[in-house]
Amino acid sequence: MGGAAGYIDKLILGTNHIYQHPTAKKIYNSTAFDPEGLLGCLLTDSANNSWFTMRDNYPDIYNMEIAGESLAELECPLSFVLATSSMAFLFEALCFLLIDVKGKWNGYPFLQCGMNAILLYVGHSVLHKMLPWHWSTGLMNTHFMLLLKCTWTTFLWIIVAIYCYKKNFFYVL
Repeated sequence: MGGAAGYIDKLILGTNHIYQHPTAKKIYNSTAFDPEGLLGCLLTDSANNSWFTMRDNYPDIYNMEIAGESLAELECPLSFVLATSSMAFLFEALCFLLIDVKGKWNGYPFLQCGMNAILLYVGHSVLHKMLPWHWSTGLMNTHFMLLLKCTWTTFLWIIVAIYCYKKNFFYVL
């Protein structure tokens, strides 16, 4: 499980140093798999570095687009990590273009979620097994049911973030 990224993680880290209880284990009866993994961390670091250098240099948006398209070309035979990374690069480039360059969008509701990211993280960690965030019907062992539950949970936390933002409540450490 994990495609090329999983293979690299197991080769370098060994199975004992990889996340032992992934969601995919329930659906596919898989072995240990770290969805973030080494390849995901390297690609995330690359995206973050390009974001900070891009702020003052608008032509770098094309580098983000090229990186996203290149990863998209590699994704099919290799890994889920490359597929999601390519989408992340392209989405980041689109957001940068719409928000910072063109001024056509203010980032709603991402801004509200980002202003209370710690609250959302802690809230999810504490309440993830309680109604209305957690529910189950039947075996819950299909992608559709897990997607439905995760979409519902995300929607609820976005509402919490928007409410807190409107009330000018920001949880900081």
